[in-house]
Amino acid sequence: MALGLLVASCAGLWPEHSLAASPQPTIGDVVLQVDGTLLGQVPRADGRDAAGPRVEIVRGRQTVALAGIRGDGRFIVGNLPPGLYRIGFQQPSTTNARFYRVWPAGYAPPQASRELQLTQPASAEQAVVRGRPPVLPMVSPKQALTLGGILAGAIAVPVMHHNIKQDNRIPASP
Repeated sequence: MALGLLVASCAGLWPEHSLAASPQPTIGDVVLQVDGTLLGQVPRADGRDAAGPRVEIVRGRQTVALAGIRGDGRFIVGNLPPGLYRIGFQQPSTTNARFYRVWPAGYAPPQASRELQLTQPASAEQAVVRGRPPVLPMVSPKQALTLGGILAGAIAVPVMHHNIKQDNRIPASP
């Protein structure tokens, strides 16, 4: 019951956006060549081919490959095992990495593309930087004191109840 009162009284302290579900990332499918090579192209947002930043391929938390982009905007990664990868650009100003299922030749679903298409912003000013709201949203000092008082009461009342029960017990004879 105390937890229910605590939740009910704290409901007004949190901004509504913190309760909204975040959108799920989309996962693309791409098929490897027969020899295990991943082919890709990086056209710029303005339609021209892009050369410059390297393509970073990450599995879990480990970078497994960095591929240079040629002048025609193409990149090649050899000996890439099938699996789930996060693929994007190495430069920190662009955060448009996306998840891809990389399939071996002959096992990919029909919608899988034979060549990976990554889009690079035309310039650093057009880069999209995404963030996430803080885990605990900012609260005012008054709200923090209110929440602290509620939590202190929720802890103190059961402790006092337990101690009173212990003091009123008849000691057992030895």
